[in-house]
Amino acid sequence: MDPSKIKQRIGRFRILVIGRANAGKTTILQRVCNTRENPEIYDSAGKKIDPKVLMASTERGEHDIENEMVFRNNPGFVFHDSRGFEAGGESEFDKMKAFIASRSKKTKLKDQLHAIWYCIPMDEASRSFTEGEIKFFSQCDTGSIAVMVLFTKFDALYDVSYAELKSKGASMEEAEELAPKHAEESFAIGTQLKFLYHSKDIRRPPKRHICLPNMDKDDADWGPLMECTAGTMDNEVLQQLFVSTQQANLELCMKYGVERTLPGFFDITKTTASYKAHEIIARLGAWFPHIWAVSVLTLLGARAMLIEVLAHSSQHVSVL
Repeated sequence: MDPSKIKQRIGRFRILVIGRANAGKTTILQRVCNTRENPEIYDSAGKKIDPKVLMASTERGEHDIENEMVFRNNPGFVFHDSRGFEAGGESEFDKMKAFIASRSKKTKLKDQLHAIWYCIPMDEASRSFTEGEIKFFSQCDTGSIAVMVLFTKFDALYDVSYAELKSKGASMEEAEELAPKHAEESFAIGTQLKFLYHSKDIRRPPKRHICLPNMDKDDADWGPLMECTAGTMDNEVLQQLFVSTQQANLELCMKYGVERTLPGFFDITKTTASYKAHEIIARLGAWFPHIWAVSVLTLLGARAMLIEVLAHSSQHVSVL
């Protein structure tokens, strides 16, 4: 289906974000939506909640997982926040389970949950799995929802790797340079992932995980998170919606746009193009709605480039 039509029918991509306090959830959502602003909050009826009212509720310890967080910079995403379970105990966990079950029963795809990001911080105070996280991955039935674990603040492990490398004789400069790679390699074969994917205590492991270092830096690369999330989805419609909604990885839009669009324009038996170049560009542009709306000149230039590429193709191509 054309991504632009998917957006018209479904609207927004809905993500449940779970994690303890100080797991970096707000930073992740801000960076994914390319903003430093706080989100606007709406209740389940779609009514905007006054920040003062929300702050008063938070101070009283109240939290509603049904509330929707939307960033003005990218309203194509809607986020729900579930606090960590270590503070709320059974009550908070039961609310989260009920929310997931309720959303799974929604008849319209736009009202269902499309993905879950479970954030686990890797700073020194909380590197091992808590009881709440074990409970989630052993007891919570997420059905067909794409579930990912985000190991946040991963650069906290760089200091550990630095010390290990120094103890093995590396110089300060060498240890500093090699620490990130050493941390990733050690983590890949370490106890956390073995427990997450192979422990008998974990009955419903996530589909994928990703390590997120240097989250507070302006030049942090959020593209891998977008690519990993898209790769977790079995539902092609939701995959297309996610790819065309995210703005952190332009290459991902290009990859899916080319792979999913161009094959449909060519007759394999005749090796000829069956559509005009501007139609191909329009279909490709549907994967870039955030650019398509403001950069028509760029796409017109791309049309000229496409005509030239097709004209010089080794295949016999007819562009009408």
